[in-house]
Amino acid sequence: MIIDKKPLAIVEALDYIKDLDDKPVLKEYFDKFVKIKSKEAEEIRKKITSLNSPKIRDEHIAKIIDLMPKDSESVNKIFLELSLSEEETKSLIDIVKGN
Repeated sequence: MIIDKKPLAIVEALDYIKDLDDKPVLKEYFDKFVKIKSKEAEEIRKKITSLNSPKIRDEHIAKIIDLMPKDSESVNKIFLELSLSEEETKSLIDIVKGN
């Protein structure tokens, strides 16, 4: 049953999966693609949300957490349908680098 429809980063999805050791394909996938701990992802999500930018939606935040962009070019690849100001891009990079 779907209770809430909210985009999640890969690391955040781990909180919803039980007995990962019993699912070797999923375990291998998460081990390969998860770059940070769940607590760090939560902090990044809070910091980005606190920017109060109407341009940055939940699906963007999930991708930022998944990809952990280190430069403006990488951030702009996430925001294909709109453009962020230089200040907004710098803020996102600073948040990611802070973790």
